[in-house]
Amino acid sequence: MNPRVILVAALPGLLTAALVSCGGDDDDAPPSPSATTAAASPSPSVEPTPSLAEVIARNPQYFVYITGKGDTLGSIADAFDGQPGPPPSGFAETLKALNQLASEPGEGQRLAIPLRLPGTLALFPDASIEAALGIGSAGNKLVLLQPSLALRDTYQNRVVLHTVVLSDGRPEEEGRGYVMEYYLADRPPFKGGSADPEARVVELLFTIWGGSLAKSAPSAPADSVHRFTRNGVDYAVQTGSGALHPAARIAEQLQTAAER
Repeated sequence: MNPRVILVAALPGLLTAALVSCGGDDDDAPPSPSATTAAASPSPSVEPTPSLAEVIARNPQYFVYITGKGDTLGSIADAFDGQPGPPPSGFAETLKALNQLASEPGEGQRLAIPLRLPGTLALFPDASIEAALGIGSAGNKLVLLQPSLALRDTYQNRVVLHTVVLSDGRPEEEGRGYVMEYYLADRPPFKGGSADPEARVVELLFTIWGGSLAKSAPSAPADSVHRFTRNGVDYAVQTGSGALHPAARIAEQLQTAAER
C-alpha cells in the first residue's frame, strides 16, 4: 500500500490522540499494588507527545499540513499562500522558522501553516490549494469541497480547518486528491474582522476526503461515513465526535469556493 494512503488512513486516531494529550496530565499517583491489586489494575495508557505543529495549531490561526513526497518549503508556501500566483517573498522562510526546520522537511512531517485567507468569506487558502491540485485544468474534474456558509452557521461560525493532506499527482499514478479535517473552536476565531488570539480548537467535527485519497476513508462505523461521487470523482465524509448531523447530511452542505 502507498505510504501516503497508510498515513491518511491513520489520521483520525492519530489526531484524536494528539488532541487528548493537549489536556492536563493526571497527577494522582496510583496506590502501591499488592499481588492482588497488581493483577487486577489495568496498565496505564501512555499518551503520545504532540508535535510542534500540533501544539501551534491548537490556535485556529494555524493548521497542520502533512508533507508529501517531493514537497519543499517553496512548494508548500505556494500551496498555502492564499493566492493562485507565486508565494510572497519570505513566506517559505516564515514556514521554516515557525517549524524550527534546519533544512527541507521530510515526507510525512507535520508542519504548522499560518492561515492566509484570500477573502472575507474564505475559511482557508482555497485559491492556492486549488492551484496546487490543478483544479480547473483540462481533464481534471476534482473540486475542492468545503463547508458551506449555512453549515458554518450551524456551528456558530466556529468551524476551523485543522489538518490537510494533499496528493498533487506526483507521481502521476497516485492521482490528485486531498484530505481535510475540520474542528470546532471554543469560540469564533474571527470577530469583527479581527482574529481572536484566545480561540482554541476543541473537537473533531468532520473529515472530507476527495479524489484519489477518497479510497483511504474508513468504512466503519458505517453510520459515520458517507461516500458519494460528483462528476465521476469519488468523495467521502466522516463525522467526528462534535458533529451535529449524519455524514450524509453534512455532505449535502458542502460546496466549492465558486459556489459560495
